[in-house]
Amino acid sequence: MRDPKDAKPVGPTKDAGAKDVDDAIRDGFDFKLGEVFRESQALLNKHLWLYIGAFLLCIGSVLLIAIPYVGIFCLPLVTYPLVGGLMSMFLSAYVGNKPQMKALFSQFSGKYLPYIGATFIQALVVSIPGMLSNASCLVWFHKAFGGTRDLFGDMLYWMQVDMQWKKILHVNFTDLPFVQTFMEMEPAKLFAILATSFLVYFVLMVFTLFIQMLIIDRTNRPIEALCKSALLAKKRFWKLFLLGWVVIALNNLGALPVGLGLIYTMPMSIAMLVIVYAKAVGVKKAHAETPSMKGDGAGLSGPGIK
Repeated sequence: MRDPKDAKPVGPTKDAGAKDVDDAIRDGFDFKLGEVFRESQALLNKHLWLYIGAFLLCIGSVLLIAIPYVGIFCLPLVTYPLVGGLMSMFLSAYVGNKPQMKALFSQFSGKYLPYIGATFIQALVVSIPGMLSNASCLVWFHKAFGGTRDLFGDMLYWMQVDMQWKKILHVNFTDLPFVQTFMEMEPAKLFAILATSFLVYFVLMVFTLFIQMLIIDRTNRPIEALCKSALLAKKRFWKLFLLGWVVIALNNLGALPVGLGLIYTMPMSIAMLVIVYAKAVGVKKAHAETPSMKGDGAGLSGPGIK
């Protein structure tokens, strides 16, 4: 007979206390920010170096963007699935299983295409306000604090934006029409565009907050995950909106000590998202180790969305 310790860890099932997402959408859900903060910190600290190692692998994969011509595609095709694997590690640990480093690569298996599709859909939804807020922020920073056009171009280059535009489209980012328009605007008007576009971007991010988690845990259909994510977020929009600002503040604090704190605060932010999702769909937090059942290669399984 197979030893329970050798079984692959699994995520929530109906019998473990999870419910269909439709039930969560109909009945609503709630969470306390302070509780989520404490639980995410405890979850991270329990296997701290494992999570930090997994996160550093995610960050290291960003270096692939330096590959000429194809580098820009490495973020959605490599880095984002690794982040999804880190999410699955946190969810597995939340329900009482021991997280394993191999789960970091779980999204490269059967759910790779659905996960990539969900990531692409989320990027598509937030792309216009996100691009406007990023561009207006860079131009406003340039206008507000001075500098030369060359300095501005160098800033874009080191952020990989200008370089990738040049490689793929043979166009300088600073020569795009809307960027030229921003360069000619007064700082006050430009700041208004920055604030408005960022607010729209932030709201859209809240509504798409659970799309990756739904792919990881429940469904293989990106469009359905998008719809369910929006309906879930609608139930507790203002709390999720506040949670987003808490995450931003947390990571800003993490960035203060030469950015080294981000090694801790960014995994903790991911853990906070996973815990809020778990509370939304009724996943029960395990208080003790329990024997695992046979699961899929990702270490997670759950009921399909009905």
